[in-house]
Amino acid sequence: PAGSVSFTIPPTIYGDPGMASFVLLLAVDFSALVSCAILATGATAPTLYAQVVGADTVLSDYCAVGDQCFLIQKNLLPNTAYDIYCMAKTLRGVLSPVSLKVAVQTKPVATVNFVVEPRLVLATTTALVVEAQPDSD
Repeated sequence: PAGSVSFTIPPTIYGDPGMASFVLLLAVDFSALVSCAILATGATAPTLYAQVVGADTVLSDYCAVGDQCFLIQKNLLPNTAYDIYCMAKTLRGVLSPVSLKVAVQTKPVATVNFVVEPRLVLATTTALVVEAQPDSD
């Protein structure tokens, strides 16, 4: 109907979430500023625009009608579950309904083991020698 805006592609996680990031894909039927509240899993879902844009972590970007929009969120905690709720606001101030919840889980920190084992070798001169790598023989 006239005077409304809605998501033609509901907010969806695009690809695999990273350790501290994710990409959100969406589209709207009118050019609008899209704002998404990123909340801890289980938090109360926002029902008002002010609650979406007033969240501690908000992802916002302009999305033109007919475009597939990719919103990138960085600087999240690794191995953490989030609930995402989005709303669109046109230049005339028309608001979309709050999107359905999008759940996302960031990846855990990758464990990388660096093995550095210096050896202490007592030489015949009684000088202490530190070797960073073992002998090849």
